[in-house]
Amino acid sequence: MQSTTFPLKLAVGSAVVVTYPASIRSEAVPDSSRRYVLHPTPTPIPELPPEEHPVWARLIAGQVSHDFSYAAAGMLVFNMNLQWKRDPSKLPLLIKQIRTFFQKYLHLLGGDVQKLFS
Repeated sequence: MQSTTFPLKLAVGSAVVVTYPASIRSEAVPDSSRRYVLHPTPTPIPELPPEEHPVWARLIAGQVSHDFSYAAAGMLVFNMNLQWKRDPSKLPLLIKQIRTFFQKYLHLLGGDVQKLFS
């Protein structure tokens, strides 16, 4: 049986030599690059409004009711509403936090953004 030797470096200053039988090395690897085709998203992701947009404040104050497609967004809005009721002076900070959340998860919340800000 023919063998092939490959050096394998594990850490600085140490090395191990691994020997594989030729039969393992000669097996063809299937080309899977053509099986999966990426298609563009049918709906474009909307642009997120700036912090000054009045819907952010109304959303935190509970004046806008929306059933979010992403449960974490609904929980965040509920939590921020409670924080705002305890201390209304936190509104600018809360708006910044919720907008950051929406920016991070815009790929999941795109439909919600279109409904809220249109």
